[in-house]
Order: sequence, then structure tokens, then C-alpha cells
Amino acid sequence: MILKTQKIFLMILIKSTENRINFQIRDSEYFKSLKSVLNKKLHLMVSYLNCDSLIFKKIENELVKLNNDRNKLLEKNRRYSISK
Repeated sequence: MILKTQKIFLMILIKSTENRINFQIRDSEYFKSLKSVLNKKLHLMVSYLNCDSLIFKKIENELVKLNNDRNKLLEKNRRYSISK
């Protein structure tokens, strides 16, 4: 029962993703039929983009920049306070 529920959930998720990004996700049967029709003429290119790592790196860089800016402002504030 759980496996059936998981499959249903996966299908809903796939359909939702297809609609959201306007891209049809194909199942393995589609590619098997392509292979049988095109045989050696079939060349598949597969790509994967790890968005999490890209986003994490961007956030990490931004945090470093913000921290540097903060430290500069604290130093300016300290200098100003001393000069008064």
C-alpha cells in the first residue's frame, strides 16, 4: 500500500514539475522505444545541475561580503567614537 501511495505521489510531483517548468519528463519506456527505433543513431545527452550547491556558494559569498562590510562599519564607528 505504501509503495502504491509513493508512486502516486511521485507521479503528481512529476506532473507538477512538468507544468511548472513547461518541460515534459519522460519515463524509461519512452527512451527504450527511441532506442529500438533509432538504434545506433540515438545519442542521448544527460545533464544534472546541483542547484543547492550553487545557491549555497552564492549565499556563502554574500555572507562573507556582508560580514566584511559590517566589520568596516564597526571600525569606522570605533574611530569616530575615539575622535570625539
